[in-house]
Amino acid sequence: MEDSLERIDDAIENFIYEATDKFTMNEVVEYLQKTFKSDDKGLVKEVGSILKYSDMVFINDDESFTPKALFFNKGKFIITPTKYEIQRGVLFSGHRFSIFSSEDIFPTDIKLTSCDDNVDAGVKNICTTIENAAYYYSLLGSEEMIHYFIAESQINAGIISDGDPKKEITLTVFDFSDFYVKYGFEVGDSLVIEIVDWDTGEFKYDFVPKEDIANFEQQKEWIQSLEAGMKKVIKAHGFYIDIPEQISLGFYNAPTKILDTPLIGIEDFIEKSEDIEIIFVGERTVLAEQESLLDSDDDNATAPPSDLSISSGEIESIDSIIKELKLPMSSIEIEGFMREEIFNGRNEFSGFFDNCFAIAKPNFIDDAQNAIFMNYLEEMWEELLDTYNPIVDEEKQRARVAILNAFDEKVQWLHDLNNSEISLDKIPKDMLKKLTAISEKLTQFLKLLNTDDRFSSDEDAEEIIDAVEAMADNQGYLISEINEVTLGA
Repeated sequence: MEDSLERIDDAIENFIYEATDKFTMNEVVEYLQKTFKSDDKGLVKEVGSILKYSDMVFINDDESFTPKALFFNKGKFIITPTKYEIQRGVLFSGHRFSIFSSEDIFPTDIKLTSCDDNVDAGVKNICTTIENAAYYYSLLGSEEMIHYFIAESQINAGIISDGDPKKEITLTVFDFSDFYVKYGFEVGDSLVIEIVDWDTGEFKYDFVPKEDIANFEQQKEWIQSLEAGMKKVIKAHGFYIDIPEQISLGFYNAPTKILDTPLIGIEDFIEKSEDIEIIFVGERTVLAEQESLLDSDDDNATAPPSDLSISSGEIESIDSIIKELKLPMSSIEIEGFMREEIFNGRNEFSGFFDNCFAIAKPNFIDDAQNAIFMNYLEEMWEELLDTYNPIVDEEKQRARVAILNAFDEKVQWLHDLNNSEISLDKIPKDMLKKLTAISEKLTQFLKLLNTDDRFSSDEDAEEIIDAVEAMADNQGYLISEINEVTLGA
Protein backbone atom coordinates (compact mmCIF):
# COMPACT_ATOMS: atom_id res chain seq x y z
CA MET A 1 0.00 0.00 0.00
CA GLU A 2 1.18 3.47 -0.83
CA ASP A 3 -0.02 5.03 2.40
CA SER A 4 1.66 3.93 5.61
CA LEU A 5 -0.34 1.95 8.14
CA GLU A 6 0.38 4.65 10.69
CA ARG A 7 -1.24 7.34 8.53
CA ILE A 8 -4.25 5.10 7.90
CA ASP A 9 -4.59 4.36 11.62
CA ASP A 10 -4.45 8.08 12.47
CA ALA A 11 -7.04 8.90 9.80
CA ILE A 12 -9.41 6.21 11.11
CA GLU A 13 -9.06 7.54 14.67
CA ASN A 14 -9.89 11.01 13.39
CA PHE A 15 -12.97 9.64 11.59
CA ILE A 16 -14.16 7.90 14.78
CA TYR A 17 -13.54 11.00 16.87
CA GLU A 18 -15.67 13.16 14.55
CA ALA A 19 -18.46 10.60 14.00
CA THR A 20 -21.90 11.70 15.18
CA ASP A 21 -23.63 8.36 14.67
CA LYS A 22 -22.79 4.69 14.17
CA PHE A 23 -21.04 3.95 10.88
CA THR A 24 -20.06 1.13 8.53
CA MET A 25 -16.69 -0.03 7.29
CA ASN A 26 -17.53 1.16 3.77
CA GLU A 27 -18.05 4.71 5.08
CA VAL A 28 -14.56 4.63 6.59
CA VAL A 29 -13.05 3.29 3.35
CA GLU A 30 -14.73 6.06 1.35
CA TYR A 31 -13.42 8.63 3.83
CA LEU A 32 -9.87 7.29 3.49
CA GLN A 33 -10.06 7.18 -0.29
CA LYS A 34 -11.03 10.85 -0.31
CA THR A 35 -8.45 11.76 2.31
CA PHE A 36 -5.57 10.02 0.53
CA LYS A 37 -6.98 10.54 -2.97
CA SER A 38 -6.60 6.84 -3.59
CA ASP A 39 -8.84 3.98 -4.71
CA ASP A 40 -6.50 1.34 -3.28
CA LYS A 41 -8.57 -1.84 -2.84
CA GLY A 42 -6.24 -2.94 -0.05
CA LEU A 43 -7.81 -0.30 2.20
CA VAL A 44 -10.79 -2.57 2.88
CA LYS A 45 -8.61 -5.24 4.46
CA GLU A 46 -6.60 -2.73 6.51
CA VAL A 47 -9.71 -0.86 7.72
CA GLY A 48 -11.39 -4.11 8.75
CA SER A 49 -8.37 -5.20 10.77
CA ILE A 50 -7.91 -1.82 12.48
CA LEU A 51 -11.60 -1.44 13.39
CA LYS A 52 -11.77 -5.00 14.70
CA TYR A 53 -9.07 -4.29 17.30
CA SER A 54 -9.86 -0.62 17.95
CA ASP A 55 -10.58 0.27 21.56
CA MET A 56 -12.51 3.35 20.38
CA VAL A 57 -15.61 1.55 19.07
CA PHE A 58 -18.26 -1.00 19.90
CA ILE A 59 -18.96 -3.57 17.16
CA ASN A 60 -22.68 -4.07 16.54
CA ASP A 61 -24.50 -7.22 15.44
CA ASP A 62 -25.12 -5.68 12.00
CA GLU A 63 -21.32 -5.18 11.62
CA SER A 64 -21.63 -1.42 12.04
CA PHE A 65 -19.54 0.46 14.61
CA THR A 66 -20.52 2.84 17.42
CA PRO A 67 -17.90 5.22 18.86
CA LYS A 68 -17.56 4.57 22.58
CA ALA A 69 -17.33 8.30 23.21
CA LEU A 70 -20.67 8.77 21.49
CA PHE A 71 -22.27 6.19 23.77
CA PHE A 72 -20.70 7.25 27.07
CA ASN A 73 -20.52 11.05 26.80
CA LYS A 74 -23.23 12.77 28.90
CA GLY A 75 -23.94 9.49 30.68
CA LYS A 76 -23.87 9.35 34.47
CA PHE A 77 -22.82 6.86 37.14
CA ILE A 78 -22.66 6.68 40.93
CA ILE A 79 -19.68 6.51 43.28
CA THR A 80 -20.35 5.93 46.97
CA PRO A 81 -17.23 6.87 48.97
CA THR A 82 -16.34 4.50 51.78
CA LYS A 83 -15.98 5.40 55.46
CA TYR A 84 -12.21 5.10 54.98
CA GLU A 85 -12.27 7.69 52.18
CA ILE A 86 -14.57 10.11 54.03
CA GLN A 87 -12.48 10.00 57.21
CA ARG A 88 -9.29 10.76 55.25
CA GLY A 89 -10.85 13.31 52.92
CA VAL A 90 -9.90 11.42 49.76
CA LEU A 91 -11.42 9.68 46.74
CA PHE A 92 -9.64 6.75 45.11
CA SER A 93 -9.84 6.78 41.31
CA GLY A 94 -9.08 3.06 41.10
CA HIS A 95 -11.27 1.18 38.65
CA ARG A 96 -14.17 3.60 39.03
CA PHE A 97 -13.35 5.82 36.05
CA SER A 98 -11.46 3.31 33.88
CA ILE A 99 -14.75 1.71 32.82
CA PHE A 100 -16.01 5.05 31.52
CA SER A 101 -12.93 6.41 29.74
CA SER A 102 -10.37 5.41 27.12
CA GLU A 103 -7.86 2.75 28.16
CA ASP A 104 -5.16 5.28 27.23
CA ILE A 105 -6.10 7.37 30.28
CA PHE A 106 -4.13 6.56 33.43
CA PRO A 107 -6.58 6.43 36.38
CA THR A 108 -5.08 9.46 38.14
CA ASP A 109 -4.77 11.48 34.92
CA ILE A 110 -8.51 12.01 34.65
CA LYS A 111 -9.93 15.50 35.04
CA LEU A 112 -12.56 15.66 37.79
CA THR A 113 -14.46 18.97 38.03
CA SER A 114 -17.01 20.05 40.64
CA CYS A 115 -20.45 21.03 39.36
CA ASP A 116 -20.61 23.57 42.21
CA ASP A 117 -17.74 25.89 41.42
CA ASN A 118 -16.24 24.35 38.25
CA VAL A 119 -12.96 23.76 40.11
CA ASP A 120 -10.85 20.69 39.33
CA ALA A 121 -10.22 18.26 42.17
CA GLY A 122 -6.64 18.29 43.40
CA VAL A 123 -4.57 15.20 44.12
CA LYS A 124 -2.33 14.05 46.93
CA ASN A 125 -0.48 10.92 47.99
CA ILE A 126 -1.75 8.52 50.61
CA CYS A 127 -0.24 5.44 52.24
CA THR A 128 -2.63 2.53 52.57
CA THR A 129 -2.37 -1.23 52.93
CA ILE A 130 -2.34 -3.36 49.80
CA GLU A 131 -5.44 -5.26 50.89
CA ASN A 132 -7.35 -2.01 51.50
CA ALA A 133 -6.30 -0.58 48.13
CA ALA A 134 -7.54 -3.74 46.44
CA TYR A 135 -11.16 -2.74 47.12
CA TYR A 136 -10.79 0.31 44.88
CA TYR A 137 -8.67 -1.30 42.13
CA SER A 138 -9.84 -4.93 41.95
CA LEU A 139 -12.09 -4.36 38.93
CA LEU A 140 -9.04 -3.45 36.88
CA GLY A 141 -8.29 -7.19 37.08
CA SER A 142 -5.77 -8.86 39.38
CA GLU A 143 -2.85 -8.46 36.97
CA GLU A 144 -3.63 -4.87 36.00
CA MET A 145 -4.11 -3.90 39.64
CA ILE A 146 -0.63 -5.03 40.64
CA HIS A 147 0.84 -3.50 37.50
CA TYR A 148 -0.87 -0.20 38.35
CA PHE A 149 0.46 -0.20 41.91
CA ILE A 150 3.98 -0.62 40.56
CA ALA A 151 3.47 2.06 37.88
CA GLU A 152 2.38 4.50 40.60
CA SER A 153 5.75 4.21 42.35
CA GLN A 154 8.81 2.02 41.92
CA ILE A 155 9.02 1.93 45.71
CA ASN A 156 5.75 -0.01 45.67
CA ALA A 157 7.40 -2.77 43.64
CA GLY A 158 9.74 -3.68 46.48
CA ILE A 159 6.95 -3.54 49.05
CA ILE A 160 4.66 -5.74 46.96
CA SER A 161 7.44 -8.27 46.37
CA ASP A 162 7.58 -8.87 50.16
CA GLY A 163 4.26 -10.68 49.83
CA ASP A 164 2.56 -9.09 52.85
CA PRO A 165 -0.87 -7.60 51.93
CA LYS A 166 -0.92 -5.65 55.20
CA LYS A 167 2.10 -3.58 54.18
CA GLU A 168 1.45 -0.03 52.99
CA ILE A 169 2.01 1.29 49.50
CA THR A 170 1.82 4.88 48.22
CA LEU A 171 -0.96 5.84 45.83
CA THR A 172 -2.21 9.05 44.25
CA VAL A 173 -5.77 9.97 45.24
CA PHE A 174 -8.12 12.92 44.77
CA ASP A 175 -8.29 15.44 47.61
CA PHE A 176 -11.97 15.65 48.59
CA SER A 177 -11.49 16.99 52.13
CA ASP A 178 -13.11 20.41 51.49
CA PHE A 179 -15.98 18.87 49.51
CA TYR A 180 -16.79 16.36 52.25
CA VAL A 181 -16.74 19.11 54.90
CA LYS A 182 -18.89 21.43 52.77
CA TYR A 183 -21.70 18.88 52.51
CA GLY A 184 -21.25 17.25 55.90
CA PHE A 185 -20.58 14.02 53.99
CA GLU A 186 -21.66 10.85 55.80
CA VAL A 187 -21.43 7.15 55.07
CA GLY A 188 -24.17 6.40 52.51
CA ASP A 189 -23.95 9.77 50.74
CA SER A 190 -22.80 9.51 47.14
CA LEU A 191 -21.39 11.34 44.14
CA VAL A 192 -23.12 11.43 40.78
CA ILE A 193 -20.50 11.55 38.04
CA GLU A 194 -21.20 12.90 34.55
CA ILE A 195 -18.99 11.69 31.69
CA VAL A 196 -17.93 14.85 29.89
CA ASP A 197 -15.40 13.37 27.47
CA TRP A 198 -14.66 9.63 27.21
CA ASP A 199 -11.64 10.24 24.94
CA THR A 200 -9.80 12.62 27.29
CA GLY A 201 -11.07 11.30 30.62
CA GLU A 202 -13.01 14.39 31.73
CA PHE A 203 -15.78 14.11 34.35
CA LYS A 204 -17.98 16.33 36.52
CA TYR A 205 -19.19 15.41 40.00
CA ASP A 206 -22.01 16.48 42.28
CA PHE A 207 -23.35 15.59 45.74
CA VAL A 208 -26.20 13.11 46.26
CA PRO A 209 -27.48 12.74 49.87
CA LYS A 210 -28.29 9.21 50.96
CA GLU A 211 -31.97 10.20 51.31
CA ASP A 212 -32.10 10.63 47.53
CA ILE A 213 -30.53 7.27 46.72
CA ALA A 214 -32.88 4.92 44.89
CA ASN A 215 -34.85 2.38 46.88
CA PHE A 216 -34.24 -1.35 46.66
CA GLU A 217 -36.86 -2.04 44.00
CA GLN A 218 -35.50 0.69 41.71
CA GLN A 219 -31.95 -0.58 42.22
CA LYS A 220 -33.09 -4.12 41.48
CA GLU A 221 -34.35 -3.15 38.02
CA TRP A 222 -31.10 -1.31 37.30
CA ILE A 223 -29.02 -4.31 38.47
CA GLN A 224 -31.04 -6.74 36.35
CA SER A 225 -30.53 -4.56 33.27
CA LEU A 226 -26.75 -4.49 33.69
CA GLU A 227 -26.77 -8.22 34.49
CA ALA A 228 -28.55 -8.85 31.18
CA GLY A 229 -25.91 -6.82 29.36
CA MET A 230 -23.09 -8.63 31.17
CA LYS A 231 -24.53 -12.06 30.35
CA LYS A 232 -24.60 -11.17 26.66
CA VAL A 233 -20.97 -10.03 26.84
CA ILE A 234 -19.80 -13.16 28.65
CA LYS A 235 -21.61 -15.38 26.15
CA ALA A 236 -20.08 -13.53 23.19
CA HIS A 237 -16.53 -13.04 24.48
CA GLY A 238 -16.04 -15.68 27.14
CA PHE A 239 -13.20 -14.79 29.46
CA TYR A 240 -10.92 -13.31 26.80
CA ILE A 241 -11.40 -9.63 27.65
CA ASP A 242 -10.47 -7.74 30.81
CA ILE A 243 -12.95 -6.68 33.47
CA PRO A 244 -13.16 -2.95 32.53
CA GLU A 245 -13.97 -3.92 28.93
CA GLN A 246 -16.48 -6.51 30.15
CA ILE A 247 -18.32 -3.88 32.20
CA SER A 248 -18.06 -1.26 29.45
CA LEU A 249 -19.67 -3.68 26.99
CA GLY A 250 -22.18 -4.64 29.67
CA PHE A 251 -23.45 -1.06 29.86
CA TYR A 252 -23.61 -0.91 26.06
CA ASN A 253 -25.56 -4.17 25.79
CA ALA A 254 -27.95 -3.49 28.68
CA PRO A 255 -31.58 -3.50 27.46
CA THR A 256 -32.27 -0.11 29.11
CA LYS A 257 -30.25 3.11 29.09
CA ILE A 258 -28.92 2.74 32.63
CA LEU A 259 -26.40 5.56 32.14
CA ASP A 260 -29.37 7.92 31.94
CA THR A 261 -30.59 6.86 35.39
CA PRO A 262 -27.59 6.17 37.67
CA LEU A 263 -28.84 4.34 40.75
CA ILE A 264 -25.95 2.30 42.16
CA GLY A 265 -22.14 2.24 42.15
CA ILE A 266 -20.25 -0.47 40.29
CA GLU A 267 -18.82 -1.97 43.52
CA ASP A 268 -22.35 -2.23 44.91
CA PHE A 269 -23.49 -3.86 41.67
CA ILE A 270 -20.88 -6.61 42.05
CA GLU A 271 -21.81 -7.06 45.71
CA LYS A 272 -25.59 -7.15 45.18
CA SER A 273 -25.76 -9.01 41.87
CA GLU A 274 -27.12 -12.53 42.20
CA ASP A 275 -25.90 -13.54 38.74
CA ILE A 276 -22.46 -11.93 38.21
CA GLU A 277 -19.32 -12.55 40.24
CA ILE A 278 -15.53 -12.28 40.05
CA ILE A 279 -13.63 -15.51 39.36
CA PHE A 280 -10.08 -16.51 38.53
CA VAL A 281 -9.40 -17.95 35.09
CA GLY A 282 -5.83 -19.16 35.29
CA GLU A 283 -4.06 -16.21 36.88
CA ARG A 284 -6.50 -13.54 35.67
CA THR A 285 -9.66 -12.30 37.33
CA VAL A 286 -12.75 -11.81 35.17
CA LEU A 287 -16.47 -11.39 35.64
CA ALA A 288 -18.62 -14.46 35.05
CA GLU A 289 -22.13 -15.73 35.58
CA GLN A 290 -22.57 -17.49 38.90
CA GLU A 291 -23.18 -20.87 37.25
CA SER A 292 -20.08 -20.41 35.05
CA LEU A 293 -17.98 -22.03 37.76
CA LEU A 294 -19.95 -25.21 37.27
CA ASP A 295 -20.51 -25.04 33.51
CA SER A 296 -17.26 -23.52 32.26
CA ASP A 297 -15.12 -25.60 29.90
CA ASP A 298 -12.06 -23.82 31.31
CA ASP A 299 -10.48 -26.10 33.90
CA ASN A 300 -8.63 -23.07 35.30
CA ALA A 301 -11.82 -21.21 36.30
CA THR A 302 -11.90 -20.91 40.09
CA ALA A 303 -13.34 -18.61 42.70
CA PRO A 304 -10.89 -15.94 43.87
CA PRO A 305 -9.14 -16.42 47.21
CA SER A 306 -10.23 -14.29 50.14
CA ASP A 307 -6.83 -12.60 50.49
CA LEU A 308 -4.91 -10.58 47.94
CA SER A 309 -2.07 -12.70 46.56
CA ILE A 310 1.19 -10.76 46.18
CA SER A 311 4.35 -12.32 44.79
CA SER A 312 7.39 -12.99 46.93
CA GLY A 313 9.46 -13.25 43.75
CA GLU A 314 10.97 -10.72 41.35
CA ILE A 315 8.28 -8.73 39.46
CA GLU A 316 9.90 -5.51 38.27
CA SER A 317 10.10 -6.44 34.57
CA ILE A 318 10.05 -9.32 32.09
CA ASP A 319 13.84 -9.57 32.17
CA SER A 320 14.08 -9.44 35.97
CA ILE A 321 11.60 -12.34 36.24
CA ILE A 322 13.43 -14.29 33.52
CA LYS A 323 16.73 -13.77 35.35
CA GLU A 324 15.32 -15.06 38.64
CA LEU A 325 13.76 -18.09 36.92
CA LYS A 326 17.06 -18.78 35.10
CA LEU A 327 15.39 -19.02 31.68
CA PRO A 328 17.89 -19.02 28.76
CA MET A 329 16.30 -16.02 27.01
CA SER A 330 15.49 -12.34 27.28
CA SER A 331 12.68 -10.00 26.30
CA ILE A 332 14.47 -9.61 22.94
CA GLU A 333 13.90 -13.25 21.98
CA ILE A 334 10.35 -13.05 23.31
CA GLU A 335 9.59 -10.10 21.05
CA GLY A 336 11.18 -11.95 18.14
CA PHE A 337 8.81 -14.89 18.64
CA MET A 338 5.88 -12.47 18.81
CA ARG A 339 6.86 -10.78 15.55
CA GLU A 340 7.29 -14.13 13.81
CA GLU A 341 3.85 -15.24 14.98
CA ILE A 342 2.21 -12.04 13.71
CA PHE A 343 4.17 -12.15 10.42
CA ASN A 344 2.67 -15.56 9.69
CA GLY A 345 -0.86 -14.28 10.30
CA ARG A 346 -1.27 -16.06 13.63
CA ASN A 347 -2.73 -13.44 15.93
CA GLU A 348 -3.48 -15.61 18.95
CA PHE A 349 -1.43 -14.96 22.08
CA SER A 350 -1.63 -18.62 23.08
CA GLY A 351 0.09 -19.66 19.84
CA PHE A 352 3.02 -17.33 20.49
CA PHE A 353 3.34 -18.50 24.10
CA ASP A 354 3.34 -22.18 23.18
CA ASN A 355 6.06 -21.65 20.56
CA CYS A 356 8.25 -19.38 22.67
CA PHE A 357 8.14 -21.53 25.81
CA ALA A 358 7.86 -24.95 24.19
CA ILE A 359 11.16 -26.10 25.70
CA ALA A 360 12.14 -23.56 28.36
CA LYS A 361 9.05 -23.66 30.54
CA PRO A 362 8.94 -21.06 33.34
CA ASN A 363 8.66 -22.40 36.89
CA PHE A 364 7.31 -19.37 38.74
CA ILE A 365 8.00 -18.58 42.38
CA ASP A 366 4.26 -18.24 43.03
CA ASP A 367 0.93 -17.58 41.31
CA ALA A 368 1.23 -13.80 41.66
CA GLN A 369 4.56 -13.73 39.82
CA ASN A 370 2.98 -15.88 37.11
CA ALA A 371 0.10 -13.38 36.82
CA ILE A 372 2.43 -10.39 36.59
CA PHE A 373 4.67 -12.07 34.00
CA MET A 374 1.67 -12.96 31.83
CA ASN A 375 0.42 -9.39 32.16
CA TYR A 376 3.75 -8.04 30.89
CA LEU A 377 3.69 -10.45 27.94
CA GLU A 378 0.08 -9.67 27.03
CA GLU A 379 0.79 -5.94 27.08
CA MET A 380 3.79 -6.42 24.79
CA TRP A 381 1.68 -8.62 22.50
CA GLU A 382 -1.17 -6.09 22.28
CA GLU A 383 1.27 -3.26 21.62
CA LEU A 384 2.86 -5.21 18.77
CA LEU A 385 -0.52 -6.05 17.26
CA ASP A 386 -1.30 -2.32 17.23
CA THR A 387 2.04 -1.12 15.82
CA TYR A 388 3.28 -4.03 13.68
CA ASN A 389 4.39 -2.98 10.19
CA PRO A 390 4.27 -6.00 7.82
CA ILE A 391 5.95 -4.11 4.97
CA VAL A 392 9.09 -3.31 6.98
CA ASP A 393 9.10 -6.69 8.72
CA GLU A 394 8.95 -8.73 5.53
CA GLU A 395 12.55 -7.93 4.60
CA LYS A 396 13.76 -8.98 8.08
CA GLN A 397 11.90 -12.26 8.41
CA ARG A 398 14.54 -14.52 6.89
CA ALA A 399 17.21 -13.28 9.29
CA ARG A 400 14.83 -13.52 12.26
CA VAL A 401 13.92 -17.13 11.43
CA ALA A 402 17.61 -18.06 11.34
CA ILE A 403 18.15 -16.48 14.77
CA LEU A 404 15.09 -18.06 16.35
CA ASN A 405 15.99 -21.49 14.95
CA ALA A 406 19.46 -21.09 16.42
CA PHE A 407 17.87 -20.03 19.71
CA ASP A 408 15.65 -23.13 19.75
CA GLU A 409 18.64 -25.32 18.98
CA LYS A 410 20.60 -23.84 21.89
CA VAL A 411 17.68 -24.10 24.32
CA GLN A 412 17.03 -27.72 23.34
CA TRP A 413 20.71 -28.51 23.80
CA LEU A 414 20.74 -26.89 27.27
CA HIS A 415 17.57 -28.81 28.16
CA ASP A 416 19.14 -32.11 27.09
CA LEU A 417 22.35 -31.25 28.92
CA ASN A 418 20.40 -30.50 32.08
CA ASN A 419 18.73 -33.92 31.87
CA SER A 420 22.09 -35.66 31.45
CA GLU A 421 24.79 -36.18 34.03
CA ILE A 422 27.06 -33.63 32.35
CA SER A 423 27.45 -30.23 34.03
CA LEU A 424 28.54 -27.00 32.32
CA ASP A 425 31.76 -27.19 34.34
CA LYS A 426 32.87 -30.14 32.19
CA ILE A 427 32.56 -28.17 28.96
CA PRO A 428 35.91 -26.74 27.80
CA LYS A 429 35.94 -23.06 28.75
CA ASP A 430 37.09 -21.88 25.34
CA MET A 431 34.15 -23.65 23.67
CA LEU A 432 31.66 -22.28 26.20
CA LYS A 433 33.09 -18.79 25.71
CA LYS A 434 32.67 -19.06 21.92
CA LEU A 435 29.10 -20.32 22.30
CA THR A 436 28.24 -17.45 24.64
CA ALA A 437 29.76 -14.92 22.25
CA ILE A 438 27.73 -16.27 19.31
CA SER A 439 24.52 -16.18 21.37
CA GLU A 440 25.16 -12.60 22.44
CA LYS A 441 25.81 -11.48 18.85
CA LEU A 442 22.67 -13.21 17.59
CA THR A 443 20.64 -11.53 20.34
CA GLN A 444 22.04 -8.12 19.37
CA PHE A 445 21.14 -8.74 15.73
CA LEU A 446 17.64 -9.76 16.80
CA LYS A 447 17.33 -6.55 18.81
CA LEU A 448 17.97 -4.59 15.62
CA LEU A 449 15.47 -6.70 13.69
CA ASN A 450 12.81 -6.02 16.34
CA THR A 451 12.73 -2.31 15.43
CA ASP A 452 10.73 -0.75 12.60
CA ASP A 453 13.88 0.64 10.98
CA ARG A 454 14.41 -0.49 7.42
CA PHE A 455 17.66 -1.80 5.96
CA SER A 456 19.57 1.00 4.24
CA SER A 457 19.79 -1.04 1.01
CA ASP A 458 19.18 -4.49 -0.44
CA GLU A 459 22.92 -5.12 -0.22
CA ASP A 460 22.91 -4.23 3.48
CA ALA A 461 20.00 -6.61 4.05
CA GLU A 462 21.78 -9.48 2.30
CA GLU A 463 24.96 -8.84 4.31
CA ILE A 464 23.08 -9.01 7.61
CA ILE A 465 21.16 -12.13 6.57
CA ASP A 466 24.38 -13.85 5.45
CA ALA A 467 26.12 -12.89 8.71
CA VAL A 468 23.25 -14.16 10.83
CA GLU A 469 22.95 -17.46 8.96
CA ALA A 470 26.71 -17.97 9.19
CA MET A 471 26.67 -17.41 12.96
CA ALA A 472 23.70 -19.77 13.34
CA ASP A 473 25.60 -22.43 11.40
CA ASN A 474 28.70 -21.85 13.54
CA GLN A 475 26.64 -22.32 16.68
CA GLY A 476 25.35 -25.63 15.34
CA TYR A 477 28.90 -26.83 14.55
CA LEU A 478 30.11 -25.71 17.98
CA ILE A 479 27.31 -27.54 19.80
CA SER A 480 28.20 -30.69 17.83
CA GLU A 481 31.85 -30.34 18.87
CA ILE A 482 30.86 -29.85 22.52
CA ASN A 483 28.67 -32.94 22.36
CA GLU A 484 31.56 -34.99 20.97
CA VAL A 485 33.80 -33.86 23.83
CA THR A 486 31.31 -34.16 26.69
CA LEU A 487 28.70 -36.71 25.60
CA GLY A 488 30.62 -38.76 23.15
CA ALA A 489 27.97 -37.92 20.56
